Amino acid sequence: RIQQLLVSHRRLVSDVSHELRSPLARLKVAVELARSRGHAGTELARIETEADRLETMISELLMLSRIEAGEVTGLDQPFDLAAMVRGVIHDAEFEFAGSGRAVDASALPESCRMHGHETLLRSAFENVLRNALRYTSDAGVTVGLACGEDAIRLTVRDHGPGVPEGDLGRLFDPFYRVSEARDRDSGGFGLGLAIAARAVTLHGGTIRAHNVAGGGLQLTITLPAPPPDHINERGASSPAQA
Repeated sequence: RIQQLLVSHRRLVSDVSHELRSPLARLKVAVELARSRGHAGTELARIETEADRLETMISELLMLSRIEAGEVTGLDQPFDLAAMVRGVIHDAEFEFAGSGRAVDASALPESCRMHGHETLLRSAFENVLRNALRYTSDAGVTVGLACGEDAIRLTVRDHGPGVPEGDLGRLFDPFYRVSEARDRDSGGFGLGLAIAARAVTLHGGTIRAHNVAGGGLQLTITLPAPPPDHINERGASSPAQA
């Protein structure tokens, strides 16, 4: 019965998210029509902002539902994790350009080959990095990547206020927010880290959070390294896997 309730709950979230997309699309069209007819003002701008937020939440809910329902395939595709990380950092720095918060990625290796779902892991890292940039100080964020023979470790450390020790274990729960003071303008909907955690778990990895001495929070993503026969001595995919 519990299993049936869980399945029903996941299906409900997915179905409702799908159904919300149609009225949301019509709402955005109505806003554009009003503007084209000469109507403007703070009210329309506010409607558009809230519609964008709803669209983001719906997309995140659908992603979470797909992962939890086991509908994600293509988990064994070769790609360069270091290149993916650099791409996400570039996008994030553009987004936060006006905040003065930079990303220190000087410790990244040139290449780090792995097998997995690149789009899903990109979304996971993007959520973790954007979360760090929201709450860090002007000292910015530090990103590290270590490619070992047994495991791959990706770290994101901010210089913000950290998180109460009692809340660390709940950071990856859907809709969980450390403080009500972290409103939606800065803290999203509490889905980003939940999606990241489930994406990492789907790849057989782990994600952990801990407060750093001196201030700040560090998230560590640990992923299994690809088997030796998938990688040649120079770190690229073998001919059979390329």
